[in-house]
Formats: sequence, C-alpha cells, structure tokens
Amino acid sequence: MVGWLTCPPEKLIAAYHACLPPGWIRPAVTELSEILIDLQDIPPGEIGYESIFQFVARLIVDSDIPSSMQQNLEAWLNSKVLNIQKLLDRVNPQPESKNFYLMIWLKTAPQEINRYFVRAWFATQRSGQPGINWEKEPLLLPKLENLTFTLGQISDEVLPTLLRECGENRCAQSDLIIEFFLPHNLFNHEVDQWLIKESLELPIGVEYRVVVRSEERLSLPYLRKRKEWEKKWLQLNKLSCSPCTELFISGDCHWRELYVRLTDKNSENILGCQMSAVPNLSAQGNVFNAILQSAAPVAVWLRQNLEIDCQNALNQVLNCKIAELPNSVQSCRTEAFISSGEPHIGTHLALLWEDPHRLPPDVTPLLMP
Repeated sequence: MVGWLTCPPEKLIAAYHACLPPGWIRPAVTELSEILIDLQDIPPGEIGYESIFQFVARLIVDSDIPSSMQQNLEAWLNSKVLNIQKLLDRVNPQPESKNFYLMIWLKTAPQEINRYFVRAWFATQRSGQPGINWEKEPLLLPKLENLTFTLGQISDEVLPTLLRECGENRCAQSDLIIEFFLPHNLFNHEVDQWLIKESLELPIGVEYRVVVRSEERLSLPYLRKRKEWEKKWLQLNKLSCSPCTELFISGDCHWRELYVRLTDKNSENILGCQMSAVPNLSAQGNVFNAILQSAAPVAVWLRQNLEIDCQNALNQVLNCKIAELPNSVQSCRTEAFISSGEPHIGTHLALLWEDPHRLPPDVTPLLMP
C-alpha cells in the first residue's frame, strides 16, 4: 500500500484506465482514493482477477516505476494473490519469441588430449507456456556422435555444416542465437571469433548472437542449485526492461566477495556480474565457480587485458535493457570487426547467458522436475 502513495499520478491513471472493460464510462478520477473506490465496482473481465489486483499488477510491470516501489507493490500483491506470476503474465503478455537456437555441446574426450565430442540441436519454441517448452531437433548424424574433434576441426568443419542446416530451411540468420555449452577450461576460448570462411571471412559473433553456457550446470551435482537458478531466470524475465546496470555488480574482486554479493538475500535483483579485467582461471576457487554456485544466470567478461579504458567500453555495452544484452554484445563485436585490428573489447568479449529451461535433451529428463 505504501508504494502507491509515491507512484506518479499519470502512472496510476494509466493503470486504472487499463483495468476498465470495453465501453465502460470513465469517470474523471485523478486521486488515488477515487481510483480505489471506483475499482471496487469494475468486474474482473477476461483476466479473471479482481480489478484492484489487476491495477497493482499493471503498476508492477511498468518499467518506468522505480524498482523499490515495484517491490513494495509486489510484496502487497503476494499477500493477496496465490499465483502472482500468472496474474502478471495476463496483464502483460509477452510477444511470442522469434528466436531460434543452435545448441552446441563440446564434451571433453576423457582419453584424448584437446579433443571433444560434439552434440548439436536446433531448438524452437513449442506451444504452451512461453520460454519453457522447447522442441529440440538433433543436427549431427548419429555416426558422428562417437567421433572426437579438435577445436580447429569443430570451427572449420563441424560448425559450417551446422550453420548450413539451420539456414537452409529452418530460420533466418538474424533470428538464430548460437549457444556453446563448454567445460570450464574453454570459458575463455574465443568461440565467437571463429571464422565463417565463405566469400568473406567473418567472425560468427558478428553474423550471429553467440553466448556461452556451462557444462557444469548440466550435471547431477548441480541439481541442488536448480530451483535457485530458475528463480533468478524468472526474475530476469520479469525485469526484462530494466537496465543491465541495475542488475549487475562488478566481478573484479576476490571470488569469495563475489559469491557473497551474488547470493545476498537482500539484493534479489542482482542477477549477474561484469568483469573488465581478465578472470583468473587457474585458482581452484575462481570467479566462474563463484558465478555458477551462486546460480547467477548472466555474466559478461573480457578474455584479454587491453591498453584502453575497458571499464568505460564495457559500461557502454551494458547501457541497454537486460533482455537486449545479447544484441548489445553482438553490436560491440561488430564494432570491433569494423575497427580493423585496433584494440577493442568486442574482439575479446564473452557473454554467459543461461536459460534453465533450454537444456540438451540428453540431460533434460534427469534435471527437470
């Protein structure tokens, strides 16, 4: 209730008008007290919740309402409504995603040095609850599943084959996101700089949105973190219009400090971190372990230290809504490509972007509830 008193009047009126059924005569109300009285007479309509609850829900999903105010309103609504997320989805339905995903899993070959098994799927959205139901079509022939490849063979031979399969009859290039599921030792490998060698040699991170994901999160021991991971991803979707700068903390610190800050129960809107200095992968308890064990679904970091103001450049990448971060990273990589060899963070920029609902089908039955 307290949060309502400080909401901008125009936001209160807009939320009130959105609750009115078609043809409803709008009285000239401008005060909160008048709005609350009038809402008592408005039927629930197709949304199916009392109008007062719809009114509060519309304020919560308004990206122009300060987050502290939204939290107050959400706390009140949680005490009144059994399934608040269902109500939020109804007052603010998300458009159906046009994104398709090429999921590539590089699995370390235990008996062979620097060689990897490769599995790949083309993922499309199924009907049903948005963002949760995915249809995954295997792309590589079964006879290749038992073969191992070097990173050079994967980039020069396997990847072009997969991209051709996606582009021929599945989706437009601009709608495809490439996800690399990697072991820890490859987190700093520049998969987004692998070249598409056709009439022009272009890094795949320029042509496509490319993100990395952790193989560790596909393991059974990580199961105890799954609900926390899902909770944070849900929060990310709810705050999809919020700027990254409000949801990220700096990871340029000791891993212990990073873990504590990412798991702070009083900072549930902190969903990831950004690192302008190259993370140390050699330490046993490194920052990536801290990120994974905190269940944070997003991180951005540099793979190489540069003699430029990396933090300022990274801030520019993060100057976007959290839902637009993969696009912003792709734009930065494109700027680096244009710079023709000049030092640029886009050549060395990695993005961890982890949706707990889109997993390889091999592990989904084991990890899904």
